[in-house]
Amino acid sequence: MGDTDNAENSGSRYNPYSNRGRRKQSGEASGKRQVQMRDAQRALRARKQEYILDLQKKNLNLTHQNILLQQQVQILSIAFPSASSTVPCFNQNCAAQIQALQLEVLELQTALLINNNDSTALPAASSGLAAGIKTDNWTIDIEPEVSPNDAAGLESIINTSNGTIADSPSNWIDEMENIALKQTRKWQSAEDLYGPVDVAPFIARAKLIKSFKNTKIAERIFNLFALRIFFRCPIVDRVLFVEIMSEYHIKYKLHNIRWREICAFEAQPPKIKRVLPETISPRIINFRNTLKQIPSFSNHHDIIDRMCEFWNSDDQYGPEEFYYLNYLVHSLMVACDTVEDHIKFWLAFFIVRQNKIQEMDEVIANLEVVSL
Repeated sequence: MGDTDNAENSGSRYNPYSNRGRRKQSGEASGKRQVQMRDAQRALRARKQEYILDLQKKNLNLTHQNILLQQQVQILSIAFPSASSTVPCFNQNCAAQIQALQLEVLELQTALLINNNDSTALPAASSGLAAGIKTDNWTIDIEPEVSPNDAAGLESIINTSNGTIADSPSNWIDEMENIALKQTRKWQSAEDLYGPVDVAPFIARAKLIKSFKNTKIAERIFNLFALRIFFRCPIVDRVLFVEIMSEYHIKYKLHNIRWREICAFEAQPPKIKRVLPETISPRIINFRNTLKQIPSFSNHHDIIDRMCEFWNSDDQYGPEEFYYLNYLVHSLMVACDTVEDHIKFWLAFFIVRQNKIQEMDEVIANLEVVSL
């Protein structure tokens, strides 16, 4: 009771027991000023309620993102455990990783030549691999061993007198390596070069997503590269599946590079109408600008421009056009260094592809099934 008396006696303090103040009136306002004041109070209460609901929504969204990030950290910690300092980090820059691998091959070949007491071939092997290191960052130019049959097949070329091959041992070995590379590497698959691809764990994880249960979506997306499947899923499930798919492509990056190298022999640019810059639709312009802002694509703007011209064309898709588009998309996919860049690329690609779904689905239905 004493606390109540003290609160009433102190005029500056807030008294929760006081009945003084405005009371809620349910009747109609008697004057225009009162109507304005009542409307202002109601608008203020509505804004406060909207602000509170917006904060609650943002809090729920951030909580959900935090859970997703924690799950992603756990998955990455299991899939890619920390290695020792002597092993190259898996998440380092791809160009530096390729250069480190090529230097290791150079050291191995140098040691092999020294053991064989072949001092004349040593400068040639060093110069050949040094040139390979300076080539495109996405091409691993590792020379395979030359079998006796391949070497025997080169005898007629080496012994020619037309002057195309010099008599020095260095030029002879360089030419032998180049011809062997063209003859043997052309027929080697990615599995032969880098080992088999295991898609089972990625498919199993993808099947845990609600939209993919009791369907064959996971098998088709990993084995057939059918992009149209994603439009049957809500955006949250789409992002979850892209994360799993991105980890798959990063883990088997060498296989993806090899797939692109093989396609380079067959994927020819289709004859489509050249698009003038002023006729490109705003949707394609936004798509192009979005892709060019991705860090992994800083050196691949020419591929992005070509793909945007392809999307903006009104020509009908056929098997050749679809194959070439698949090659362009795969080239950008190989260029992605991080899971974040993968997700940005796929989401932008899905959005721009919305207008071509029906047309592309008709083409895919008539194509022969080709696995990755």
